Amino acid sequence: PVLAANEADLGALAEHRRGSHAGVANLIYVSGEVGIGAGVIVDGKPLLGSAGYAGEAGHTMINPDGGLCGCGAVGRWEAEAGEAALLRRAGVADGTGHLDEVAERAAAGDEVTLRAIAETGRWVGLGIGNLINLFNPELVVLGGLYQRLFGFLESSVVEGARTRTLDAPAAMAAIACSGLGSDAPLLGAAELI
Repeated sequence: PVLAANEADLGALAEHRRGSHAGVANLIYVSGEVGIGAGVIVDGKPLLGSAGYAGEAGHTMINPDGGLCGCGAVGRWEAEAGEAALLRRAGVADGTGHLDEVAERAAAGDEVTLRAIAETGRWVGLGIGNLINLFNPELVVLGGLYQRLFGFLESSVVEGARTRTLDAPAAMAAIACSGLGSDAPLLGAAELI
């Protein structure tokens, strides 16, 4: 049989079973690339929904006055915090390999790029705050482009989440970078077997 799964769900499964925080019973893996996905582990089990579409967090409303999402709606999380939004803020053309340019500019201390990353991180954090309020996880793991840029994003993500999260669930949830890196979805796919 052929098995198919969402990248974020696979990343969550891998982080839960093999990541640096393996065994955490309530975990959310937030993957950012073209869009934003969230894989959710609740009480040690993946939360997939009735047809596998649970976790399409990138299509939740976050900014009523925001930009147009690829799905055609306005103000979606990925329109504010996805790859295209980051590249636009950094003044980098959208395309293959352009995240490398953002990472290089950030490492070189380019102020425009660092501000773009911080603003994107704030939006990432606002969305994570919503997820923490909804699912009360012990851990939120950032993958994809957020993992690649975590050193530059961390403080703005944590601050953004803090402004949106209720005190009790905020105190219980840590935000961390994926220790499995870009291999997390692949390891999750192996775990499906």
